[in-house]
Amino acid sequence: MTGRPRPTPAVHFTRIENLAGIVAGGLQSDAMVRASPQTVVEVGDPAIKERRRAQPVGCGAGGNVGDYVPMYYTARNAMSYRLHKQGVSFDRVIYLVTSVERVQEVGLTWVVSNRNAAQALAEFTDDASKLDTHVDWDVIRSSSWGRTDGDPDRPSRRQAELLVHRVLPWEAVERVVTKTAAVKAEVRSILDAAGRSVAVDVIPHWYF
Repeated sequence: MTGRPRPTPAVHFTRIENLAGIVAGGLQSDAMVRASPQTVVEVGDPAIKERRRAQPVGCGAGGNVGDYVPMYYTARNAMSYRLHKQGVSFDRVIYLVTSVERVQEVGLTWVVSNRNAAQALAEFTDDASKLDTHVDWDVIRSSSWGRTDGDPDRPSRRQAELLVHRVLPWEAVERVVTKTAAVKAEVRSILDAAGRSVAVDVIPHWYF
């Protein structure tokens, strides 16, 4: 197993309709969103989110997975693929990009799972010295990560997560990625109105 890339990018996908609220108040955990009157346009699977609210985290700030903002290490993973196959349109989905290093620099409380954090077999660590081996960076880097007879767990390990407790503040976001130039222009307009400046890139191959 090879070590992690440095810096180590991590991404979260959401609808552009949520961007103004995220710029103003940060990217909030599912538990915080559920307790807030703010309207949020959902992208993820409700059943999986329910499972995450019951999955305990035994390190970091403790609590449950739903108390954390989830970030994947690659945009193309089993979750986004499943939603794509279910007919969910990603045309107006944007990726917010941070990195392990930026999360640490800002002083946020974080943990890392070694697979999809909603699964009972998920293991968590908040020890930065273990990150090279806790996550399967070979499967994260691979362009082929489907199940095989000898390794049926590859899609789950592809979904290893950086989990940030409660809120990822806007200052931790390093760039935004969109599927089209039109959505990039919308992102720019929202950021300009809020007096914020961050790189915005169009990267179609991040999308299925």
